[in-house]
Amino acid sequence: MADKNISQKKRIALFIAMSALAMIICLGVVMGVAVSLMTDGVYEFPENEKTYAVPSDGKDTVSYVIDAVKNAVDGNTVYVNTSTAVDVSDLTYSGSDSEMKLLRHMKGKILGNIDAMYPEDYTGSFANGFTDYPVIDLSGVKVTDAHSEADGTKIRSVITTDKFIPAFDPEDDTAAVQKIKEEFADAFTVITADTKPAGVEISSEIFADDPGIVNAGRISSLNIKRIYSADITVEFQKDLSSLGKREFKFSYSVTEKYSYTWAGISCTEEMVLLPGEEKQLSIKATLNDYSDYETRFVSGNEAVATIDDIGYIKAVSGSAEPAIITVYLDYLGHEYSSQCKVYVGTPVKAIDISDKKLTIGTGESAVLTAELSPENATNKNIIWITDDENIVTVENGTVTAVSAGETVIRAVAEDGDYQAICTVTVS
Repeated sequence: MADKNISQKKRIALFIAMSALAMIICLGVVMGVAVSLMTDGVYEFPENEKTYAVPSDGKDTVSYVIDAVKNAVDGNTVYVNTSTAVDVSDLTYSGSDSEMKLLRHMKGKILGNIDAMYPEDYTGSFANGFTDYPVIDLSGVKVTDAHSEADGTKIRSVITTDKFIPAFDPEDDTAAVQKIKEEFADAFTVITADTKPAGVEISSEIFADDPGIVNAGRISSLNIKRIYSADITVEFQKDLSSLGKREFKFSYSVTEKYSYTWAGISCTEEMVLLPGEEKQLSIKATLNDYSDYETRFVSGNEAVATIDDIGYIKAVSGSAEPAIITVYLDYLGHEYSSQCKVYVGTPVKAIDISDKKLTIGTGESAVLTAELSPENATNKNIIWITDDENIVTVENGTVTAVSAGETVIRAVAEDGDYQAICTVTVS
């Protein structure tokens, strides 16, 4: 019999593999809470607070960045990660080879100690006392440079100032020197110390205000780099007394990195199911407070497909028009939504081929056709396969003889893996 199902074992194996892939995807969805999403229900800024195009000059850049930070607080930013790191320049010193080795060693210990002063990570949310940060107050501060430029979907801005400005978790200017005094009391005495802020660099990335861009007009990241200069004179003692008095001049900076994400939800844009088939809707949600949210699922046409309260879709009957599935996220007083089109099709039940046997000469061609049943099957795609391309090739049903011999041409239905075969003899 020409018509038959491909091995049931293969179909079971395929099902297991696809199920495993689906589980991995679902796990990725759960873990991906820090991903910014395209969603119909994303919170919109009031019209007079929106940011629009690349600022034309430095003054506009300053207002643009400050407004974007304010809008982040007024909007529904739910997660902020602030990393601090210290980038330290080289020390200046001189002396003999042995003294240089000792000084290099002390340099590493001193600068490493400064780096250890600052935490590597701080994580907070606007729901947990983080609302007032970062504070960018440029009143009484001279802005030495400010500019912006477009970079793909984002606008990158840089502002530099001549003085320290308040920011999250500011360190006292003398904290580094005090730390050095405490840690190296047995190695040297600090005679004079002049440590002061040398300026601040504020850099940001803000999505351009374009309807086609995800999170248009919103701030994506903000870095506040505080730069310090230090001039310290120390007198070494005990085992290092031969070094005498030394002057250490160096600078270091602390960079706070703010990364913003926005609450929202999205789901698979389109699905195709067969009657009776069940599948969980793949969704992605961005939120920080899991104690106060609710998701809801609604089918726009339950005669075509239904969905339960945990997102499992069941295909009911075939239809030319899809059932529109809407997923809602109620979170912190805002409602977000996303939609998925679910098409329910008519499955293939059998496939028939125009010729069961075919004889052609070397270099000749012949055309085979295949018919699916029922005629209204949704997926009408047919895959043509030859068992031996050295004897015949096949493309869209056109068979071309290559060399003498006998082989089999298979017409395989993409839906259901039904197949029909034709034995081809090349003389």
